[in-house]
Amino acid sequence: MSSADFGKLYQVSNEDIDTLYYRNMLPPKFRKQVDTLDECVWLYRRPTLEATNCLKAVGVNVPNLRMVLWGRWGTGKSMTVFQTIYYVWKQGWIVLTIPNGEFSEKTWSCITFLERI
Repeated sequence: MSSADFGKLYQVSNEDIDTLYYRNMLPPKFRKQVDTLDECVWLYRRPTLEATNCLKAVGVNVPNLRMVLWGRWGTGKSMTVFQTIYYVWKQGWIVLTIPNGEFSEKTWSCITFLERI
């Protein structure tokens, strides 16, 4: 992915959605759209590129990188996380997501560990 891809739509296969357990983790409105249309298509945005570039820049021998996404409610933080997780997973990284136990129709919080192998 590069800056030339900004604004383009990207389709994620249903198999990948199920493998990453996204059907239960995506934001409720987007999850409903995925279920209704039986496809997951998202817009590639700058925050996803910035997050993936940060992760790619970290060497294997560097201590854990911690990233915090912040912003007002509804600005795309969750989608940036899911797009970043998907991208690094496709690159062969190990992805471990631990829910914090607060699952509701409005919000779903988690801690995600990404490890390059």
